[in-house]
Amino acid sequence: MGFHWTCPYCDRDTTITDTYSSQVFALTLKNAEGARHFAVLMIVCPNPDCRKFTLTIDMHKLEITQTGPNKISDVLQTWNLIPPSSAKVFPEYVPEPIRDDYTEACAIRDLSPKASATLSRRCLQARLLGCIEGPARGRD
Repeated sequence: MGFHWTCPYCDRDTTITDTYSSQVFALTLKNAEGARHFAVLMIVCPNPDCRKFTLTIDMHKLEITQTGPNKISDVLQTWNLIPPSSAKVFPEYVPEPIRDDYTEACAIRDLSPKASATLSRRCLQARLLGCIEGPARGRD
């Protein structure tokens, strides 16, 4: 059975059926946070012009039971390791400072939402001011 997926590299929507691999493992060593269950998912884009891969890890709380199956909680945290952010690639005509701020905003979205929003706002303001000022300068 497949699942819907959009490639972060080529932006193609597809159904993944056989170009993925998943593994699970448990952290049961004594530690300050308690037992954890990790699910690793690797997906290769089926688009022949792309074929790039993604790597994601989900962490769950693991309750080890003596009498039955272990209990796994909802996802506590997710790490998108490859690619490291959800930033889209923009063409060269978008000014480099705007592209850099956008890429950084995407990279820190989960670590610092307020800082990410500030950078995003700065990108938007730069584009809006560029659109407003650009045509006006051309008419002079």
